[in-house]
Amino acid sequence: MKSIQVMTLDLLNKLRILIFFCLLFSSPSLSIAGNFVTNNMLFSYQPSYPNGTPPYNYNYAPSVIFNGSVQQFWWCGGANPTDVIYYTSYDFNTMKWSDIIKVLWPAHTSQNPIPWDNMLTCDPSVVMGSFPYNGINYSYAMYYSGTDDMRGFTGVGVAFSNDGINWVKYPEPLIRKPNPGDGTIFYGYGEQAVISANGGSNLWLWILNEPSSTIPQVYNLYESQTGTDLQLQYQITGNGVWGWIDGYGECVGGEYVQDFGLCNGFITEADFAVGYPSGTTPVIYMITDHVNNTSQMDLYQIDWDLQSSGTWSYLGSITSKLTGNAFNSSGGFLKNIYGDVSPWLPIIEVYFGSGLNRNNDNLWWAQY
Repeated sequence: MKSIQVMTLDLLNKLRILIFFCLLFSSPSLSIAGNFVTNNMLFSYQPSYPNGTPPYNYNYAPSVIFNGSVQQFWWCGGANPTDVIYYTSYDFNTMKWSDIIKVLWPAHTSQNPIPWDNMLTCDPSVVMGSFPYNGINYSYAMYYSGTDDMRGFTGVGVAFSNDGINWVKYPEPLIRKPNPGDGTIFYGYGEQAVISANGGSNLWLWILNEPSSTIPQVYNLYESQTGTDLQLQYQITGNGVWGWIDGYGECVGGEYVQDFGLCNGFITEADFAVGYPSGTTPVIYMITDHVNNTSQMDLYQIDWDLQSSGTWSYLGSITSKLTGNAFNSSGGFLKNIYGDVSPWLPIIEVYFGSGLNRNNDNLWWAQY
């Protein structure tokens, strides 16, 4: 099993240039690029953000795409008094970073006639395509979590853009279970991931659903034809995924795997991406927080056709031993503009929050 590598951002940029060179001149197995990464020594690095530091010291849940020669980053960060979405980019031609700017934030009545997300906006997942909305064709869609109640009741919204910076929100949540008014508190829907189905407006979305505080959360797969509609397909299997053992020693959300002593079947905050390691068969990759352990994220894969009933294959973990930090969470894959990791396979690159805790962390990255 390969190991997870953590490196500096400058080294990352140099490494990717070498990877592209190997992609051009190596065999389809990418053995040169794979060996180069596998055999590289470990580095750990907390980026200092060369053009400024966002207010409040938490940064996590990134969405990262490689668009031409530019790598674009959106992530959830701290602002007074709640979560907003920041943006920066790195241009491999000029070797320069753009300024870090706030690009999406909680709405108020003056900005949105239905301010359902006026308490927080977080968990961006960005894809490119062709998205007609209000007479304008947009090239970016961002799916994000929002709510008007800090206790929970989160929903999933979408915003559109033609530059990745200036966004127009769709006014209503695409999916949300509002406060029932009976004192019940639950998370709701969110922590979503999106990929393109056809390079246009047809999309696939994985959306977390916690319907109550007593029922384990699950991920469901949805299809969207327009970018603003959702059709439920099925629940994502938790087979093979490490789960949660409660205070009574019971396995919540799955079954014990006797051979390994693991609790099997519980997916928490995750990102999903598609890849084609064999060239033709789509594989889904998932990076998910390890339940009841905010110091670890786990990497899995499964064939596309087995997402509802198959078993996830474990690939590796990002842990405190690797980063030196107590908190490692909320990972997002490096993808192309359509949500595909194939250009870099067998290398898989993950960005995530890492630091002292969820309120004191920076964006880190690692390679598998």
